[in-house]
Amino acid sequence: RKGLFSKLLNEVKIEITGRGISDLLFVCDKNSKDGKNVVNHINANYEYSEYFMELNHQKVPDLKVDTGLQIREAIPGDRSGLCKISMTSFNDSKEEAENFISEVFLSDKRIFHTVLYNKKIIGMIGIFIEGKKYSIHGFCIDPEHRNRGFGRQEIGRASCRERV
Repeated sequence: RKGLFSKLLNEVKIEITGRGISDLLFVCDKNSKDGKNVVNHINANYEYSEYFMELNHQKVPDLKVDTGLQIREAIPGDRSGLCKISMTSFNDSKEEAENFISEVFLSDKRIFHTVLYNKKIIGMIGIFIEGKKYSIHGFCIDPEHRNRGFGRQEIGRASCRERV
């Protein structure tokens, strides 16, 4: 405990402030005692969790799909509805939600889907493509539509659409 991390962190803060960056992201494994201690010591705020999954093609269950539920690739006309979903599901500010949604439309490595129930936007799911690996991001269902199995159907449909 020589304070090296604290010194390095202070240098990083000075550097990013000079570049107009206001936030730092710390990725901490949930099983890391030392990582949790550092996060607590610097009074960092928890924002989200990430999970790693691997699709077993032999064990993909048959999906019982609600006929009112649709998933399709997002279109620019969905922006407003997707921003609202992002704000309610992730507690994003309007600016954060708009920035996130703008980024997904600009990326050539992401496929972003809009989830609709009876033609109303209720969720979203993004697929990030890196070679033959796919990862899910921005996955959510509007709180008013949770606990109905829509999230399970959303992941199932998106993974079936994108698998090679």
